Amino acid sequence: MIEILFPGKGKICPINDRTGKNPSNWGCIKNEEPVKKNTQPGKGGVCPTNDPDGKKNPSKNGGCTPRRGGLLNPGKGGVCPINDREGKNYPNWGCTPRPIEKTKVKPCPKNDPTGKNPSNKGCKPTNPQAKGKCSVSVSPTSVYVGHNVRVRGAGFAPNTAVTVSVPGATFGVPTSGLGQFATNGHSVPLGTHFGSYTVTASDGTNTCRASLNVFQVEGGGAVVND
Repeated sequence: MIEILFPGKGKICPINDRTGKNPSNWGCIKNEEPVKKNTQPGKGGVCPTNDPDGKKNPSKNGGCTPRRGGLLNPGKGGVCPINDREGKNYPNWGCTPRPIEKTKVKPCPKNDPTGKNPSNKGCKPTNPQAKGKCSVSVSPTSVYVGHNVRVRGAGFAPNTAVTVSVPGATFGVPTSGLGQFATNGHSVPLGTHFGSYTVTASDGTNTCRASLNVFQVEGGGAVVND
């Protein structure tokens, strides 16, 4: 019967009913635990216009986000700062969104104009013709076996090596500071079949081609492809 009249007997009263006034807590031991004071009751909200910094009534607005000048959009008319590009934080409300700046690409160094070295990956080619604007020509365009042919090129990476392939041979040729090259006379080997051949030149980034016709001489006359 006593337990029914005093259901809280032997227990410490809860914080929300420190003295056991609620019938469900009758008979409980008074809760002497110190009351924790909320020093920032306004935290998470914006200070009201009548207390823009929360200092006028700290018991109610302490910890609130200051309202500059009582304005609803204190950032209006300015560009949002880098750390708050869209103006989501109160001091920046109303600011003009800050666009994301494009990363500036550094130009490739002179000793690596096309960025072949991994340390220069992504650099901007310093050779204006380093993006496939090369050209190759052969002279003459038609030649008999055993005769010489010369190859010229332009628009390649400057001060580097270009690999040239002609009928019967592949060799390297240095380019000038303007990305140009010219080979010495290359003799088309005897035994080379008559027909049309492709002469190529490549610096590893740019590859260009030119056609070369090869004729054979038999019995004093030129034998051409039927």
